[in-house]
Amino acid sequence: MSSSPNSHAKAPARQEANDVSTDQPAVVPIELNEEERTLILSDLDALLPTLDGARADRFRALRASAVAGTVPADLVAALESVLELTLQTGRARTRYRADGEGTLTAVYRRTSAGRTLSKHLGQVNEALKTLAGDEVTSISVRMRTVGHFTIAIQTDNTTLTLAARPDTINVESIAVGA
Repeated sequence: MSSSPNSHAKAPARQEANDVSTDQPAVVPIELNEEERTLILSDLDALLPTLDGARADRFRALRASAVAGTVPADLVAALESVLELTLQTGRARTRYRADGEGTLTAVYRRTSAGRTLSKHLGQVNEALKTLAGDEVTSISVRMRTVGHFTIAIQTDNTTLTLAARPDTINVESIAVGA
């Protein structure tokens, strides 16, 4: 539909990314079962010799808590770091195969960062539902900068733009009636 300055056509509805809640979930202790402990301890044992000083002390404390079966809230960020390192580099799949990778991913999902990522994935999937039944007319991926990409999906009625970064994906904008 074309419009002129004198037409009474509605402006497209637009939702910006900053409308998406950025509340961080509470950091809570993480309970580990035997299999989870074994995999995490293996990664920590490989990592610890490369560290020194306060950083090594923190990861030694994480190791001790993993042995005990509970990572306290104040060490969850360190656990997230170890899990991100092993999962993002592919090390988990190489060392532990798909089952071990899945086990470590399940632990990550229980961390604050993992719960935040799950929330973002849910928001993206809800936004994608707005395209259901529409014919896709255009899809493009652009690099905003290294490690930050946008994915634009356009239908006759809606333009959905997603922002993908190494550690998350978010709805950047939805324009209905565009």
